Amino acid sequence: METTATLDLRFYRKPDVLQMTGLSHSVLYKLISENAFPAPYKLSGRTVAWRSDELHEWIESRETSPDYTPTDK
Repeated sequence: METTATLDLRFYRKPDVLQMTGLSHSVLYKLISENAFPAPYKLSGRTVAWRSDELHEWIESRETSPDYTPTDK
């Protein structure tokens, strides 16, 4: 049974994903090819997007990684 505390499912396009993660285009696709980043979903012929729950899970996993070091902006 789902709780009301779960995130609403949403799809993010590539510019949003790049902004959320701070990754470059080339690093994003390198990580996808290495199965180290969620693959996008094809929404139509030339449109892909990423699921919000998978992105948030990946971001949280990076924050708990031993290699994670927060930086001041």
